[in-house]
Amino acid sequence: MTEKEIADAIDGHQLRNHSLSNLLSSKGVNIREPRLIECHFWSKSESDANGIAAALRSRGFSILTIRKAELSQPDLDWNVEASIRQSVDITTRPEFTGDIVSLAIGHNSRYDGWGTAV
Repeated sequence: MTEKEIADAIDGHQLRNHSLSNLLSSKGVNIREPRLIECHFWSKSESDANGIAAALRSRGFSILTIRKAELSQPDLDWNVEASIRQSVDITTRPEFTGDIVSLAIGHNSRYDGWGTAV
């Protein structure tokens, strides 16, 4: 990926983060309170999926799923889902987003966003 593609990916996540944060707030969620956050990734290969999973574990994430996707993205055949206990406020910060996007790229993967239960 080029620097522009990385910046565009981060910008896209930041727009979604803003919308999701507003939606959660409108539903009464305290965005500063730690909660279970699930992050989703697509990887090119099983070894890439295992690599990003290991990197995420080293950052305090729990790995929920590493599996060959039933419906894959173009050239991204493996699904990795990880969770971490942190606030929505931290999850939506540009620093977190940039770090996680860069981590994914370093493991031939793509960060596909996050979610949390209401």
